[in-house]
Amino acid sequence: MRHGYAVAVVSDLHIGSTVALSPATYNLPDGQILQASKSQLWINQCWNKFWSEFHKLQAKTKIIVVNGEFCEGEHHANHQLSGQAEVMEAMAVDLMLPHVNKVSKLFVVRGSSAHSKSQGMADEMVARQLGAKTGSQVGWKSDYRWVINVGGVIMDFAHHVTGGGVPWTAGNNVRRMVLETVLNCNENNRSAPDLIIRSHVHKPAMFQYGKTRGYITPSWKLQDEYGFKIAPSSILPIGGLIITVDHGQAEVFTKTYRPEENPIYKA
Repeated sequence: MRHGYAVAVVSDLHIGSTVALSPATYNLPDGQILQASKSQLWINQCWNKFWSEFHKLQAKTKIIVVNGEFCEGEHHANHQLSGQAEVMEAMAVDLMLPHVNKVSKLFVVRGSSAHSKSQGMADEMVARQLGAKTGSQVGWKSDYRWVINVGGVIMDFAHHVTGGGVPWTAGNNVRRMVLETVLNCNENNRSAPDLIIRSHVHKPAMFQYGKTRGYITPSWKLQDEYGFKIAPSSILPIGGLIITVDHGQAEVFTKTYRPEENPIYKA
């Protein structure tokens, strides 16, 4: 089947983290060759599987949205890094370019300052090199929020969303996101978007109210030191969204890949 539109949404790539997406090998500026770990090789396999599925789709127009945080960045005295911020940005360009070259348009959302530098400039620098669409500020290739009409489907993209909280309140964040948006639109006599897509918390979720569906995307990063501190038993999947649009209707597929559970050792 040939679709009208196909949209790939990825976020929180955190390239440069030693537990996130990485090339299998990469030449650093001083000549050292970076080798991906076993976990990173698995992430890379999932990354290739995701893009293979997307590129196989037949569509009149194909779009990629990176919903914030190409790179891990240098932050919070974190030492689980594979290079300085500019090296991470170069790695991000190399990893994204083969896929960007196969689509019509790229939209880039700015992530948090901790990972993406002040005002999301790490995302901006990668967006510039990849030829992303210009945002609301003339000359800048990324933005904090994109509202895009894709074949009659209004898609609202931004990076940040509140945390998911403890398991017994799971989903409150995506419900709040959708209902807050719908109510704000109603108060201002505007139509609510068809799709609201947020990221940041790495935990995929979905909620629908009326015609509006909200999604929180997975990431491309496994647990790091901070993650083990706040949620040592949490095992979050990696992945992204694939959206097809036909005749003003969207189908959204959350593609996730789950890492192995920690082994149980015999005492």
